Amino acid sequence: MGKSMGSIHPRERRRVRRLAAPAVWLVIAIAVATVVGVGAPAAADTALTFTPTADSDVQSTSPDKNFGSDTTMRNRATSPEWRIYLKFTVTGVTGAVTSAKLRLYVTDPSADGGSVFPVSNQYASSQTDWTETGITWNTAPPISGSPLANAGTTTTGTWVELDVTPAISGDGTYSFGMTTTSSNSAYYSTKEGTNAPQLVVTDSGVATAPVNSTPPSISGTPEVGQTLTADPGVWSGTAPISYTYEWQRCNPACADIGGPTSQYTLVDADEGATIEVAVTAHNAATPPDPSATSDQVGPVTQAPPPTPPTNTVPPSITGTPQVGQTLTADPGVWTGTTPITNTYQWQQCNPTCTDIGNATAQTYPVAPGDIGTNIAVVVSAQNAATPDPPYPSATSSQVGPITDSAGQSVTVVAAGDIACSPTSSSFKGGLGTTNACHQKYTSDLVVAGNPDGVLALGDLQYENATLSEFQGSYDPSWGRFKAKTYPATGNHEYQTSGAAGYFAYWGAQGHQESKGYYSFDLGSWHFIALNSNCSDAGGCGAGSPQETWLRADLAAHPTACTLAYWHHPRFYSTSKGLKSSATTQALWQALYDYHADIVLNGHVHHYERWAPQTPAGAADPSGIREFLVGTGGEDLTSTTTGPTKNLEIGSKAAFGVLRLVLRSTGYDWQFLPEAGKTFTDQGSSNCH
Repeated sequence: MGKSMGSIHPRERRRVRRLAAPAVWLVIAIAVATVVGVGAPAAADTALTFTPTADSDVQSTSPDKNFGSDTTMRNRATSPEWRIYLKFTVTGVTGAVTSAKLRLYVTDPSADGGSVFPVSNQYASSQTDWTETGITWNTAPPISGSPLANAGTTTTGTWVELDVTPAISGDGTYSFGMTTTSSNSAYYSTKEGTNAPQLVVTDSGVATAPVNSTPPSISGTPEVGQTLTADPGVWSGTAPISYTYEWQRCNPACADIGGPTSQYTLVDADEGATIEVAVTAHNAATPPDPSATSDQVGPVTQAPPPTPPTNTVPPSITGTPQVGQTLTADPGVWTGTTPITNTYQWQQCNPTCTDIGNATAQTYPVAPGDIGTNIAVVVSAQNAATPDPPYPSATSSQVGPITDSAGQSVTVVAAGDIACSPTSSSFKGGLGTTNACHQKYTSDLVVAGNPDGVLALGDLQYENATLSEFQGSYDPSWGRFKAKTYPATGNHEYQTSGAAGYFAYWGAQGHQESKGYYSFDLGSWHFIALNSNCSDAGGCGAGSPQETWLRADLAAHPTACTLAYWHHPRFYSTSKGLKSSATTQALWQALYDYHADIVLNGHVHHYERWAPQTPAGAADPSGIREFLVGTGGEDLTSTTTGPTKNLEIGSKAAFGVLRLVLRSTGYDWQFLPEAGKTFTDQGSSNCH
């Protein structure tokens, strides 16, 4: 007889069992046939009746409303559309299903009672089972494919019976959906109504053993550390069918290494071997339990060492660069050992890029403080080859400049006391020394920021502001953006009689015909340049030509926001404390009377910011905010530490420029220091 079953290797035993099984069933089949042949009755079919575990209808025009507690449910095609959903739990099936009928009790007739479809047991948007009290139009499982049956014309007080046999294979949970083409609603009773729906399942009473028609298979990479997953293949027989798994290492003989789950993680001992899996099927007709074995995969290799992420397509940003909008980062394309995890850091660029605190999500909501700047995002990548920072990173192209959500903003840059004399010992060919002649470096800030306008706050050229001095020092630096500069005169301009060098250099931009005071508009803002060299301008007091002109100009420009600038400040600090100059008080008064917002001055060679105040220097939220920006490059002084009284930022000795982003309803300021320096000042305010 050959080997006994006890001496056969387990894997060989399974194969023997698979070969022997048909013969065993043949004997059984012959025995049954013999009994039947002598008149014994055949096994009778068994009918099992189930009521729904859940039933409800859903409505298109109330997509988030649940109707699960209603006593009727309707089917309708239009105005609005209604659909029916039912769920049954089938238990106790012992043999092959020979028939399954869905029975519905009609409470209102229709020319088309609807078609029934098999649907998922789970909500459309999640992996959780739908419930009677939770299902809505928006969450209901989709209905698609071919219907199982159609109800046709329905009559009140009768049962509709729909054949759903193809959908029922044995014990389990089954869901159905119903639609119709008729605008005449078909109504059926729910389980809360008078006659609950029924699912009548008939089985043969004889369970059939599982039979494998498509062998098992293995997916996954045959590398140490990777996980292989078994697909049991295709089996027929009485449902439900469950499976166990026995993994084997073959090198070349096969030996069991684990089970019974469908996954196996490869270990070092598997290297060089091939892997197979035997799948055993179980149902009511077994044991004996039939099994089938997959093809082998492998040989198993050691995983190559991980490679760090490398960016091949740079990150990018989508979205509108406007306040109130949201920007979204695409990480780009990275190669390297997977999985790769990306992290994000958003940056504000103006012109150099700095990290925006806490902006580390894949999306970024644009804020008012971003107006006028560009936005970029740095994407970092991490994988098994880069467990610790710094991680490889790549930076997107910049988007912007950011605009105001209420309308297009404009950006201006301002400074005074700019270019030292080309004959100064500190000039050094325009490169300057540590403490003087930094006009090149401050002008680099303007070039990089590319503002809409430049406000030059007087004392633009030292020492005497002759034309040759302008041409030798100011022009190679700040002259690079002369075309969009709006100048004001300082006292050094009048070191040359009548400021002749200044007016010759600026031509029509200097407005010599009005002694250097004029106005203009940028965006929604009104700008006024004044001449604080009062004796040369014909006076600055009340009733003077300049003050009279100023009031007329303000009256003619009732814009929401106004900015004025000149050289000598009304309020400033010295080594002896805070000072004020009454020389320009009448100009302040006119601006205050017409609700101006900002005054810019130079003259003192440092930076100061004052809180809004009256012409007399009293704190007033409706007053004018003054900035002193005498930091354009000539030299620096530092006299107070502040803040004192209305002085919010006391004098700061730092070469740099003031950048203003002017929106339709407010403004943002930021002091930009020359490259390599750190002092800055920034904030926002609304217009009056």
